Amino acid sequence: DATDNDEIYFVPTIESFLIANNKPLYFEARIKYAEGATDDNNVILGWISTGAANTLIDDGGGPVASATMAVIYKIDGGTVWRCRSQIGAAVGKTDTVSDDTAGGTSYEVMGVEVLPYSSTKAKIIYTKDGNPLRDSTGKAITHDLTYTNAVAMGPIIGVKNGSGTAEVMNCDYVAAYQVR
Repeated sequence: DATDNDEIYFVPTIESFLIANNKPLYFEARIKYAEGATDDNNVILGWISTGAANTLIDDGGGPVASATMAVIYKIDGGTVWRCRSQIGAAVGKTDTVSDDTAGGTSYEVMGVEVLPYSSTKAKIIYTKDGNPLRDSTGKAITHDLTYTNAVAMGPIIGVKNGSGTAEVMNCDYVAAYQVR
């Protein structure tokens, strides 16, 4: 659809994954997209506790303000991947801009790994084609997340138009699993 802020998300109807000690989670998706209008595509993928309308905020606002999440995303007007982890209304929110170009004509395998290492803390690792996403200094992006009060999440993959041009994303596969 060629309507500004039109969106579509692939999410389960029930979120059945919960961050817990000694129960790592792994998300992976093989995607590709080319910008329909220069840099106006909004994309999200990873783990999130919501998959409703406006999970990606209109006009390049990024992910919703209140959710349990560990996601990779790209905003309208941007050209690189971003990484966010948080619990609830921005509790422990960490948002890092990568130096890795988002999108293109070739498939990319994007990954989000949640590694709980205590009853309250988890390390989040973000990857592209098996390599860590890196910040502007070349450092691998990882987040240390306090997951107290986390709620159940599910995998998400979504796209939102950033202009009156239809944006398309192709997804070859999505994998989401957790040690039970």
